[in-house]
Amino acid sequence: MEARALKAGGADFAVLCTNTMHKVADAIVCGSGLALIHIVDVAAGRLTAGGIRAVGLLGTRFVMEEDFYGGEMSARHGVDVLLPGEADRAFLHAVIYGELAKGLVTSATRDRCQAIIADLASQGAQAILLACTELPLVVSEADHAIPIYSTTTLHALLGSGPAGLAGRGIGAENAVARLTQGPPVRSLAGKEWRTRQDSNL
Repeated sequence: MEARALKAGGADFAVLCTNTMHKVADAIVCGSGLALIHIVDVAAGRLTAGGIRAVGLLGTRFVMEEDFYGGEMSARHGVDVLLPGEADRAFLHAVIYGELAKGLVTSATRDRCQAIIADLASQGAQAILLACTELPLVVSEADHAIPIYSTTTLHALLGSGPAGLAGRGIGAENAVARLTQGPPVRSLAGKEWRTRQDSNL
């Protein structure tokens, strides 16, 4: 397993640079013993820091419908997760794999995504999480009154250290404090890590 090789090579933690593959985050930590900066913890930290308690979640079906993402965000961080309707979830999943992952961007897809976001906002979402690497291709914060957060960007910036965080307006002092106090790392030794068996997450 690559994670075991990273740990053997001296890595302090890992950053899994994909949303959907956090489905196997617990297996990586348990199988390698390597600590992991979990994308859900990073995203939830940004939301709660901004006072956001209800968020619309966009991503693949796995991200939107399985507990490893929205369930974790609600159970661990107290953030209510709102999902698009069944037809919109099917649309997003199909577009991510059938268009965006292939570099195809259309105005029709952009318009449908805007409508999905507007619907979630009308249901009470205070912000939108783009929990898919490709969704920023068709969703821009400039097009919406509601805050839009790319989980991939937040995750990468925390993993890159204080300079990356400060570069996104979080503030150098706050960025350094977050990292010196410890990023939201999940590990076998840390109290924050809970296996699926003992948490049902």
